[in-house]
Amino acid sequence: MASTTNQHHADIDRADEDELIDLRHLWRVFRRRLPVFLAVAFTVFVLVVVITMQMTPQYTATASVIIDQRRSQVVDIEAVLTGVGSDLMRRRSIQKSSLSRAGRWLRPL
Repeated sequence: MASTTNQHHADIDRADEDELIDLRHLWRVFRRRLPVFLAVAFTVFVLVVVITMQMTPQYTATASVIIDQRRSQVVDIEAVLTGVGSDLMRRRSIQKSSLSRAGRWLRPL
């Protein structure tokens, strides 16, 4: 009876070993077949590029123009430029006064 039990365990162990995946064996098969894998991948890549280049490009765009019919407010360019000129003159006078004050402190020795 004991030999039958040992025989049964031995059969189960062999079955488990047969079902186990041997990673080293798979790696060797992969390395051996690597040129085939690369050739297939390269062929598929070239086919995709050729088909893509042969396709007619399709461009789509949409645009909306909204026209406001209310009264438009047009700005007088003369009024804008007059304000810019006086502002520029005020800035220059501030710069000159700042430089004259700084000049007192920045004399050469």
